[in-house]
Amino acid sequence: MTSELSLKSRKLHSQFNIYSFYKANKKGLGCWAAILSLPVILLLVIILANNLPTDLSLEAAHYDTEKWVGREVRLKGWVRLFEGSSGPHFAIEDAQHNRVGLPNYDTDLLKSLIGKFVMVEGKLDFNETYGIYLTTHSLKPASLDNPG
Repeated sequence: MTSELSLKSRKLHSQFNIYSFYKANKKGLGCWAAILSLPVILLLVIILANNLPTDLSLEAAHYDTEKWVGREVRLKGWVRLFEGSSGPHFAIEDAQHNRVGLPNYDTDLLKSLIGKFVMVEGKLDFNETYGIYLTTHSLKPASLDNPG
């Protein structure tokens, strides 16, 4: 009888140890999964943050161009049409006449917005021929409450 109890006790003890091991490792695996996923989450946050447009004044785009070239920005200003030797071109302009060109965008839409206050998002760029310009992804009417 004693040996039978001893056998049951050992069996129960070994089952308890297996359960305890499973339970401990289950928590441990969850902890490791959280630790290992942290760098992935941080990387995604960095990538998304770099792809979000930065609110930028036309003055900052004009006077600090090198800092912003190649970056996604959001600008606000009035749509203007300018006649040049190479033909008409569009830009957005602020009250101090800081301008950023809007080449290769829907000309008919831009014509309908001449003199209107808009918000544009896109990649800021520069070249010697055209100057500062925006590869525009979106353009929509904006509020004058916060002209940027």
